[in-house]
Amino acid sequence: MLDDEHDPKGGKVRRIRRIAVVGALAMLAAACSGGDSGVVDTTPPATSEQTTSEQTTATSEQQPAPVEEPARGGRLTAGTTTEPTSLDPVLETALTSYLVLLPMYDRLVRFAPDLAYEPQVAESWSWSDDGLEVTFVLRQDVTFHSGRALRSADVVYSYERWTSEEAISQGLFANVSSVEALDDYTVMFTLIDAAPNALLAILAANGGLLMDRDVVESNGDLRRTSGGSGPFMFGEWRSGSEIVLVANPNYWDEGKPHLDELVFKIVPDEVSAVAALRAGEIDWFQFSDPLVATQIDGASGLTYTESPSLAYQYLAYNFNLPPFDDPNVRQAISFALDREAVVDLAADGRADVTGPIVPAQTELVLPFSEFTSYSHNPQRAQELLTEAGVTDLSVTLTANSGNAAHVGIAPVVAEQLAAVGISVSIEMVESGVWIDRLTTFDYDLILGSSGGAPNPDIPFGNSFMCNGPWNYSGVCDESFDELVRQVWAASDEDRISGYHELQRKLVNDLMPYSFLFVGRSLWGWADEVKGYEPLPLIERRFETIFIEN
Repeated sequence: MLDDEHDPKGGKVRRIRRIAVVGALAMLAAACSGGDSGVVDTTPPATSEQTTSEQTTATSEQQPAPVEEPARGGRLTAGTTTEPTSLDPVLETALTSYLVLLPMYDRLVRFAPDLAYEPQVAESWSWSDDGLEVTFVLRQDVTFHSGRALRSADVVYSYERWTSEEAISQGLFANVSSVEALDDYTVMFTLIDAAPNALLAILAANGGLLMDRDVVESNGDLRRTSGGSGPFMFGEWRSGSEIVLVANPNYWDEGKPHLDELVFKIVPDEVSAVAALRAGEIDWFQFSDPLVATQIDGASGLTYTESPSLAYQYLAYNFNLPPFDDPNVRQAISFALDREAVVDLAADGRADVTGPIVPAQTELVLPFSEFTSYSHNPQRAQELLTEAGVTDLSVTLTANSGNAAHVGIAPVVAEQLAAVGISVSIEMVESGVWIDRLTTFDYDLILGSSGGAPNPDIPFGNSFMCNGPWNYSGVCDESFDELVRQVWAASDEDRISGYHELQRKLVNDLMPYSFLFVGRSLWGWADEVKGYEPLPLIERRFETIFIEN
């Protein structure tokens, strides 16, 4: 749904862009709470479109309790099992690095809790009728941590840095032909193909972080400092121990952050995180292993909650390496997988089987009956291997030892493939090595984790197009690329049917991945931690947190 206004030049001003997952996420959040003791209901608040007559006629006894006034000051210590490699946005892809660096940066636009686009540094945005020019009007009260005012030239500089040779995700902006500062507070993106929604999705995700040229040039990079304008500033990095961020006293969003300090403490593993939460050594932690996370459910002084996620787990094939360049082999492996068993054994049942678009995105997702190889059929798998002339196949499955989902998935997949005659050797490597193996195609099969995209334009364009910046399978099909471009430029109704066709093509024809499951976000924090709202995104918004006195 679009809330549109027209600007004097005839373009449409898009102030809010609603994504189709809003209602579904609300239902999924309620389902995740399950009514269990100690599990917090994280259902997003009703939007204006969802207001009911009961809400407007509530009696005084039905009125919600007054909102607790956020306390000022204090420190939050968040646990993390992996120390960041650096804090420079353009040099990083690891989620552990982004956990720490994101609180230090702002974007032009961002995703609201209901996954609409909402203003951040940009007050408003508009695009031309042909969809090739997207113009942003900036706030005039934003300053970098250095004290310098943020202006449109800084948006241009940030784009140039995101597309430089050193940037890992430089291909994110492949559809942008230029970025121009029209005046101090107006900046225009000119696109190659009409895809304004895809641009907004990139800017609202990590690719939209705005950086201070002066800080980059004085330090050489942003590895151990902050060049942002976000709610927190870089304080200190004690290697192997903790990273300290401090509140930005000049943050433009009045009253935020509420904390004085945000500390990221390195803990060895998730079991250690449980002990640290119980001992009060950390105040907040996000788990990935449900068997560990549920140990704090009902624990005195601690809150445990599960919330929706858009992030999914997958098995990727190396198209550059026979026999995985043969679609019959990839389909055979998919038929060999019992995805429901993977969910039960690797995720303790706290996950849902998924395709290229997760089930929560109700209007966009296809039923699994549309995916020919989603049924568990070992006999068909063996037939396809025979047709491909593949016998006595031995493969190496690479997984990230720091990812609890990978640790659980790998032996289950190995056992299921062994049942159709494929011998699997599991290679567990630490996060840095895993990223290197993935990005250099140094693998046979590899387990991967998507960050979770509220808009499918991001993964379809970046992970599966021929020159996509996150195309780590080597898949390349020009007809798929052309269909993606058509979907980018289509009307809302045509976009939905286009997403359906893209899913069929990915799973039934190309199969760069065997998509496995989408898990739930598992959280634990001290009872005195208030104001935190789990989002289905990879970013964690610590600026809303306050410590109850």
